[in-house]
Amino acid sequence: IMKLQEELTINKVKLLDRIQAKQFLMNDIRRDEFLRMRRSLLNEKFFPRNRRAVLMERFSGWIRYFLWNRGHKEAFELKYELIKRQLDIDRQFKEQLKSSQSP
Repeated sequence: IMKLQEELTINKVKLLDRIQAKQFLMNDIRRDEFLRMRRSLLNEKFFPRNRRAVLMERFSGWIRYFLWNRGHKEAFELKYELIKRQLDIDRQFKEQLKSSQSP
């Protein structure tokens, strides 16, 4: 019973430490989000034209990457779809040849 009580006490201490660490991390995350929001608002107020140009440039880069990635993905799928279809046709053709030569 003493061993069980000792393990429960150890678990309680670990739990309290984890709760405190979680609270510290949550406060840190909340502070970072607040500072990011504050910087964003200041950026909008001080540099609206420059900010818009940078955002448009970055967004167009993201769109180019997205379209490039989608093109490669679709080309890959098409290539292997054609290989699969060819193998299916070859298999069916062999089966038809075997059935037509049998009688």
